[in-house]
Amino acid sequence: MQGRGARGFEDDLLRLEKDIPGLGGIYRDPSGALVVFLVDRRQERAAAQVLASRAPDLALDTGLRHDLLMGSIQFRTGQYAFSQLVAWQALTLDALTKVNGLLGVDADESTNRVHLRLAEGTPVEAIQSRLTAAGIPGPAVRITFGPPLVSSTPH
Repeated sequence: MQGRGARGFEDDLLRLEKDIPGLGGIYRDPSGALVVFLVDRRQERAAAQVLASRAPDLALDTGLRHDLLMGSIQFRTGQYAFSQLVAWQALTLDALTKVNGLLGVDADESTNRVHLRLAEGTPVEAIQSRLTAAGIPGPAVRITFGPPLVSSTPH
């Protein structure tokens, strides 16, 4: 978390990942379902128990806390642990320092990807080349164009 203050719910995700290896994100999808990404879906039961026990201490709204306590969770297969996304987010920021057109970078728990927002017309090939050189796998990055990113935390 170098160079950045508290992340709120993202800090909670990083702490939870210590007890839930491969936790890739927690969010509420557009249908209202509470979704948890796990790299290893065989860990669903253990993850649900940890989430229920830790729910009272998480920076969540009442509805999300209730769903965690009740085990009302849809597990989905994630490809990346949240800590890996955060590490790649930092590497992305380093790799793209002084790049014109960079509007935002987010370790996005709702897509289990690093979300990179660029201004329209920014040359994507040059961006992808820098990310590859930094060791960030292409499939781990989602690139969109438009206004600056807003946090996707679930509260």
